[in-house]
Amino acid sequence: MGIGDMVNKGKDALSNVTGDEQKTDAALDKGQDFANDRFSGHDDKLQKGRDALDDRLGDKN
Repeated sequence: MGIGDMVNKGKDALSNVTGDEQKTDAALDKGQDFANDRFSGHDDKLQKGRDALDDRLGDKN
C-alpha cells in the first residue's frame, strides 16, 4: 500500500464521519496511532497534523 492509497483510505473514512465530533476524534486518534507506529520519532509533527485536521472536521456549530 503506497502513500496515495493510505491518503485515499483516510479520506474515505473521514468523509463518513465529518460533522460528528466524537466520530472524527476517534477516526483521527486511530489514524494518528497508525502514523505514530509507521513514522516513529515524528510524534510532535503528527500531533500538529492531527490537531489541524480536528480544527477542520467535527462539529461546525
